[in-house]
Amino acid sequence: MVSDEVLLSRLRAGELAAFDALYARYEAPLLGFLRQLLRDGAEAEDALQEAFVAVVRERDSEVRCFKAWLYQVARHGAQNRIRSRSRGVRAIGAAALDPTMAEPPPAPDRALDREERGAALARGIASLPTGLADVYRLRAGGASYDEIADALGVPVGTVKSRMNELVNRLRSEVKA
Repeated sequence: MVSDEVLLSRLRAGELAAFDALYARYEAPLLGFLRQLLRDGAEAEDALQEAFVAVVRERDSEVRCFKAWLYQVARHGAQNRIRSRSRGVRAIGAAALDPTMAEPPPAPDRALDREERGAALARGIASLPTGLADVYRLRAGGASYDEIADALGVPVGTVKSRMNELVNRLRSEVKA
């Protein structure tokens, strides 16, 4: 399998098939990452396209790890969309219309079957602070600790400690 960096070099040389290969390689995992982040399929697809437009536009940029760079570009674009969405909601005074703000209703009984555990996990993920949520989304998207560190601009040790805190928070949320 040809590495991402080789494909990026080929893209820089004008080989459009290299772009197609990069797109085919990252379309599904990056779209899943963006869907988790944006909670809106159509908006995630738009953000995916914007991320790949950035690949073409910024193809001559110095990139150490293409995957980490691509996820970082996509995350920044998604965060801009979220900020824009929240400004719009504040402007019209309709925060209650934002489905990402709604918390799922609690389970009628305390027995934690598979569906209830899933709901508890979803609530736990939704309540994560930004730093932990970013680590969760990148890891769920298949990124390694090194790639997460590159994407977030933090040391690998910080990623590991955030991952530990993330696991502990989610574990306690599911047990609660």
